[in-house]
Amino acid sequence: MSTGAGQSKRTAGLAVLLVALLFAPAARADFLDSYKKGLEAVQKSDWPTAARLMKEAIAGRAEEDDRLTKRLYLKRYLPHFYLGLALAEQGQCEQALTEWAESERQAVVKQFDEYGRLRNGRNRCSDQLNAAAAELDRSLAAARDKVNAAADAKRKSELALTGLAGLVAAADLSQLADRARGAQDLLDQADQQLNVARTQKRPESAASAGALGDQARSQFESLSTEAERLAQAARTAREETQAGLSVVLADAEKRLAAVRGPDPLPPPLARRKSDVQRLIRDGKKLLSGGSAQAVTDLKKRLLDALGQLEAAATPPPTELVSAVQALVTGQYDQVISLLDRPGFASRRITAHAYLLKAAARYQLYLRGGSRDNGLLEAARSDVRSCRGADDSVRPVPAFFSPRFLEFWESESARS
Repeated sequence: MSTGAGQSKRTAGLAVLLVALLFAPAARADFLDSYKKGLEAVQKSDWPTAARLMKEAIAGRAEEDDRLTKRLYLKRYLPHFYLGLALAEQGQCEQALTEWAESERQAVVKQFDEYGRLRNGRNRCSDQLNAAAAELDRSLAAARDKVNAAADAKRKSELALTGLAGLVAAADLSQLADRARGAQDLLDQADQQLNVARTQKRPESAASAGALGDQARSQFESLSTEAERLAQAARTAREETQAGLSVVLADAEKRLAAVRGPDPLPPPLARRKSDVQRLIRDGKKLLSGGSAQAVTDLKKRLLDALGQLEAAATPPPTELVSAVQALVTGQYDQVISLLDRPGFASRRITAHAYLLKAAARYQLYLRGGSRDNGLLEAARSDVRSCRGADDSVRPVPAFFSPRFLEFWESESARS
């Protein structure tokens, strides 16, 4: 190796050694300065500052020592102990116990009076943590009871709402469903707070969970009460409506039995009777279960069908029979004389009377050479009155003349 190369290596080595010598004291001074200042903060009971400075000291030197000889500092070095003390004074017992455990593991502290303080502090922190854990357990248990009570109330409300199906209006069900969703939101929040309290050991979250559980339970119970009230009201209304239907059905059967006629019945009368019989059967089915609206609708249809049956079964008045005979024999003035009066028993008979009068007046109009416009207007008025009384009444082609049938269609189209 050349002399120049060796000289270069020695120079580089000296430079590295010089750098190490220059910077090593500075590093040592950092943790020592922090430790000294930390002790001053301990003396002043400035616990946040003491904790911060002891952490800085530990970062520079984590090993405790019975005597530091560096920079003529001939005192014991116990940063873990003092960090534990500062943390305990701030109520951070779990972290304090960790630091004291490390100090005790290193065993330096056991030589000095600080060890007595460590054990006393550890006992106090253990007592505090045990008390806090017990209080947390009580809070969690109370919160769980309230959340469980809300869940029970929810299940009862669901049963109550299920029982409303087919009993109340859709609008009422929708409103109750909205309230159920609001109560469910509260229960979900209570579950979340309970989980936070359990995992993060936060008593305040347990208290929040309990309060939310109480609110959810109250809302679910209110929902059940309202659902039961609506159900009872609906059942009462249905019972009252069904009782009324029973009376209507009994009356309908009596009125149906009273209908008499030739055997076989004329087709129109047979159809009316069949309609009533079918509605009576439907009504008896509703007695075993059906909404109040369904019962009300059937009662109305049954009463209408009974009216139509009785109207079909009632023989026409003698004036109407005589008027038909007069129309067939061409005695048109007599038709008008017989029927030109108010007070017929039903709208259908009234409509037939107007139909016969319209035919008689139109035939008189034709017989007079189609010159009496008064008769024509009266016939037109009769057509309109017939349609107004019962629009289902129509002239039978086999009974009325083609010209009258044409006149009827023309006037019906105009009205």
